[in-house]
Amino acid sequence: MFEYRDPRPGATQRQLADFVTEVRRAPTEQEITDVAAQQHNLLPPGGPAPASHRPIDASRWQLPERPLPPRYLALLAWSGGGAFGNGERWLQLFPVDGPSGVRAMTLAYHLPEYMPGALPFAFNGGGVFYLFDMREPANADGEYPVVAAHAGNLGWATHEECYPPECWPVADDLAQACRGRTDIEELADCDCHAPPTGFTPDLPETADIYVDQVPPDSVATLLQLRKLLAVTWRIGALRDLLAGQPILAVQGGRPYALHRVLEQSAELRPYLFYDADGRLEPVWPTATRASLHRGLWHSRTVSDESATPSPGYPGPRADHADTSSLPLRSPGMTDDEIIAAARTAAAARGRNSLADARITRSQAEAEVLLSDPAYARGGGLLVVIDPVTGTVLRVVPQL
Repeated sequence: MFEYRDPRPGATQRQLADFVTEVRRAPTEQEITDVAAQQHNLLPPGGPAPASHRPIDASRWQLPERPLPPRYLALLAWSGGGAFGNGERWLQLFPVDGPSGVRAMTLAYHLPEYMPGALPFAFNGGGVFYLFDMREPANADGEYPVVAAHAGNLGWATHEECYPPECWPVADDLAQACRGRTDIEELADCDCHAPPTGFTPDLPETADIYVDQVPPDSVATLLQLRKLLAVTWRIGALRDLLAGQPILAVQGGRPYALHRVLEQSAELRPYLFYDADGRLEPVWPTATRASLHRGLWHSRTVSDESATPSPGYPGPRADHADTSSLPLRSPGMTDDEIIAAARTAAAARGRNSLADARITRSQAEAEVLLSDPAYARGGGLLVVIDPVTGTVLRVVPQL
């Protein structure tokens, strides 16, 4: 089934029996306490609504109780973890127990909160989960559909409801998912984005998406837009971003898909635009905007200052400040600061014992490999961080 195989010893029948029981069991008191301890109010004191912060209550979680797919159990009996691949498709199989096991990953990423009825069983090698969709009974063969979701943007919202999607289909069952050759992350760009016959709004297939004309004191609105667009703006930098509108939110976005999402988010329609050859045009064309057809002001990061402007780009608007000096675009972090951010991300997942840290930098990302010297291999975390903003881009358990 796999062109590339790096299997681990198969799970015994006793281990499988314990595994079936464990993945269904409600969180223990200790697990509930650990989840609560990981929650932090990101809104600063005196911010928009710090009193509204409520820690996640894991005591309400219900883990999937349906029977596990027989082919999945057979796969674990053959290899209780490991890495496998076909073409561009990569599968890092979670073991039946341990810090990177199925239950540990389910609780560490709060899946019962964001995707109730989903059971994660592997990563794609880049922070995207493979999950069984167990919300409905299994088919006649005892199998469930396989879906994908990014570890940093979990949820059941599909292309019909969210831009970009929180999850998307991979295959009808495990065997089909394993035989595929396309990276599952590429499957998120499916035909759901294509305009249907008779589509009226004249929107391009792809374009940069901008946020503009949000009232300068409306941090709450910018928070809503941040969630809708699944961007990683720092909470502490939102007021500075508001002062420097328009904000380049998504490069190479899909205005049509965003238009469909705005059908259910009317209050955000006036603030979303796309780049139309140097002009800002509304994603929701029926909106009455004073800024239609005006010159486009591009927010550029330190790394793309030399990029060629779009045709008709008139330069920065006089009434907006240059965002190159905003905290969100700081000159860069030191190695110690990046490692500290990686340790914070690990601690949020209950991984406080990873004493060793090795950092590797590239132009756009910094990778921090955290490991426990007590273990010869496996059990660590690879934390990928934006070295400019400090944003944790993804966390990949090392099997």
